Amino acid sequence: MLRYIVQRLLVAALQLLTLAVLVFFLIRLMPADPVARLVGMNASPEAYAQSQAALGLDRPLLLQFTDFLGLSDGQPGGGLLQGSLGVSWESNEPVGAEIRRSLPVTLEVVILSLALSLIIALPVGMAAASRPGG
Repeated sequence: MLRYIVQRLLVAALQLLTLAVLVFFLIRLMPADPVARLVGMNASPEAYAQSQAALGLDRPLLLQFTDFLGLSDGQPGGGLLQGSLGVSWESNEPVGAEIRRSLPVTLEVVILSLALSLIIALPVGMAAASRPGG
């Protein structure tokens, strides 16, 4: 039993690491340049380099990944392993605070869409179940 639990925990850890790698690299593959968006298209090369350094995007990719996970000292607020989602490149606020701010509206949309789907699905399902072969 203990072997099974350890095996499941190792598989879960591997899945979480794979997910973290995928998220990190998919963010980097996006066509938008966060530094250019932050400083503007007409910014000087010095301002661009300064913003790039402030975001930590001038560091090697492996160091950026360790910052993302929270395994290095480059990330002041910790990293993913400490529960920190980092700072938004656009608003310069913690991502967790932005999620908390938009969560009520998101939950409202989710609850309304679930209610609407139940209002439609229950009568349709009951009508289909009441007919033979339906």
